[in-house]
Amino acid sequence: MRELPKDEKKQNIWSSSTTSERGENMYKFYGWETADITDARGLTPRDCYDIFSRAWCAETCAPRMRASWTPENKTLGQCSVTAFLVQDIYGGEVRGVPLENGTFHCFNVVGDCVFDLTSEQFGDEKLCYEGCPVQEREVHFLKEEKRLRYELLKERLGKEIIMEFTTDIFRQFDKKWALLTAGSMESFNTMTVSWGGLGTIWGKPVATVYVRTSRYTHEFMDGGEYFTVSFYPEEFRKTLGILGSKSGRDMDKMHESGLTPKAVGETVTFEEAEVTILCRKLFKQPLELANMSEELVSRWYGKDAPHDMYIGEVLEIN
Repeated sequence: MRELPKDEKKQNIWSSSTTSERGENMYKFYGWETADITDARGLTPRDCYDIFSRAWCAETCAPRMRASWTPENKTLGQCSVTAFLVQDIYGGEVRGVPLENGTFHCFNVVGDCVFDLTSEQFGDEKLCYEGCPVQEREVHFLKEEKRLRYELLKERLGKEIIMEFTTDIFRQFDKKWALLTAGSMESFNTMTVSWGGLGTIWGKPVATVYVRTSRYTHEFMDGGEYFTVSFYPEEFRKTLGILGSKSGRDMDKMHESGLTPKAVGETVTFEEAEVTILCRKLFKQPLELANMSEELVSRWYGKDAPHDMYIGEVLEIN
């Protein structure tokens, strides 16, 4: 991080990105051209820069620079808390460029990919990213104010990532299917779902799922406050078929599936998931057959139990 002299502050004004003649985003942070690594959601560091740009604020800026922070100069004083959050996303190392004042400017190294989301605060000054020492979060977070800034930025970033989740929702549910899981690690059930959606209601990002009242998972949805919706690579299609056709009342279908349960929040997902959406139940309503067209009743509910609709606030997408 760098504290700029007063005569430089007004010159250090940057936007999130500019646009090339071909309509591509042109970023200004160090390493953006080769920052092509992705996380499980498909987010690259360039995507993360855009999301961080909406999460950085004066309260996440280093205290000694806070008076100089502006939305236009948003990377000022954000280097260490940003770099450790980036490490949470991609792994790798946080390294530090030694500065004249005895501190370090933090950046990220993930394999062969070197990038610095907060380099713009240095304006035209060139930093040397070679041979820089590794930075340990345990050392940095000995400063309580820095740890608290990290937690604040993490919270703000999480909300922005949820709103950034732009996967083709209809294809995810309809073509890839998903697992709906409710309960705790001590007692849970999961089922395959292909009906659902993501959206916004009551000022919150939400996931909507539909569960027949006859399903074993329905008991866990009613009995708990949290649930997950998780998506899987194509090679797990057969596994999802087992979980969709067998009841947990009658067999240990989790053992047969071969999936590995793991805790997320107060409920459950699986190690093999590409994406897990953690939700807190907000609303339940039966889908009344009397309110449906005869065509729908005939096609979907001739001999089967009706569905209940559940709406859950999206808390995390991992």
